[in-house]
Amino acid sequence: MPKNKRKPRIAEIVDFEDTEVYRLLQKEKLLKNESEVLSKTVLAKLHEKTYRSTGVNKQAALIWEHISSITVLLNEQLKAIDYRIAKLNSDSRESAIKKRVELLTERNSLLGNAIGQFKPEHANLSALENELYPVSKADKGNVFLQNKNTVAEIYVNLKQHVTAIRFELDKYDDTELQEAIKPDVEQLDKLLAETDAITHKTVEIHEKSKGGVISSDLFAEMANQLHELAEKKFDIEQRCKLIEDRLAIAKLDRVIAEQTIEIEKVYNNLSSLYGIVYMAATQGHSRYSDLSKELKSLIIADGSRSKLSFSAENFQPQIPLSSMYWND
Repeated sequence: MPKNKRKPRIAEIVDFEDTEVYRLLQKEKLLKNESEVLSKTVLAKLHEKTYRSTGVNKQAALIWEHISSITVLLNEQLKAIDYRIAKLNSDSRESAIKKRVELLTERNSLLGNAIGQFKPEHANLSALENELYPVSKADKGNVFLQNKNTVAEIYVNLKQHVTAIRFELDKYDDTELQEAIKPDVEQLDKLLAETDAITHKTVEIHEKSKGGVISSDLFAEMANQLHELAEKKFDIEQRCKLIEDRLAIAKLDRVIAEQTIEIEKVYNNLSSLYGIVYMAATQGHSRYSDLSKELKSLIIADGSRSKLSFSAENFQPQIPLSSMYWND
């Protein structure tokens, strides 16, 4: 008859609970529970979300692409960690348990970081989704028309801004300036043509809505045009700012060049005066010797050196306009 297995004494249990192995096993258990919550509760809920806006809106598509790339990388990292943990699961040594705890800590850290990246991206997608596919039907028609009118208003303002810049450009016949600004002007024309296409698209969408109910897809299409125009607006304003800055610097360069010519004339006259004063001051019999000596102290340094110095080259533009770039 087999002997009964001896039950551990209370003292032995107490002693075990006071060991490092026990503490590590408890920590491992907590980390596994935390991992379960992060994976199946938080992360799983985020992955369940879908957005129709990703099919029509460029910004939404880019955000979703970013989320997907984070997901792929996360899955690869988790797979590698899980493989290492699985190899240690049957090992009851303290060193093995400690390593599992380290790996689980790293695993949960990866999950937490990924969730931290996902949440703002999902918030942005939710905001876009609500704009393009609003749940509320109230005032849908008014918002649809407002979006169309906003597109038209933005386009008119942008066109006026570009026209004003062209008017300023026409005042300059400086070849170097024209060449420096040429790429930006060409890009401006391209962007303006794209905004023109957007306004025509909104007119077409509006025509489709006449005499019928505004469908979700039609509403989303109109709202998306406004989003696209907002991006173009930023790009156009960026180019306009660069051109305006270059024109402002070109104006200053002109003023400096004109004043440099005047200063150079004054300097040349003073240099001539320096020669006269020097000769008069060194000739004691000159009836203007007192005056010349006074002038000498003003324009002649020790010995016979002139205190005056000027070089027009020092006032030449140091940074070519073509090397300027716009930034925030």
